[in-house]
Amino acid sequence: MASAPADLAWEPHVLPGGDVVRVRHTACCGAFELASLGGQYFVLRPAEVTGEYEETARGRYITAVAAYVALLKQHHAEHLRRGQTPERDRLLDHPG
Repeated sequence: MASAPADLAWEPHVLPGGDVVRVRHTACCGAFELASLGGQYFVLRPAEVTGEYEETARGRYITAVAAYVALLKQHHAEHLRRGQTPERDRLLDHPG
């Protein structure tokens, strides 16, 4: 179901004037956000420039959530490799 995080292409997130991005879920540390805008879903991450974002996996819900879950798993694994306890996440607590 999930695309490997290495396969994701990130591009600058440009907010069209007047539209509101709705954040559906935020990863621990604010590393990633599952968001929607105008009927499309995508994953956001902070860009190197403060206040700017990059996006990936724009499209249908299933496409964006698959990428988001893959990124969450990678992010949690990074915490574990550093000897840290990642915050629990309801999207990762479900088996299968």
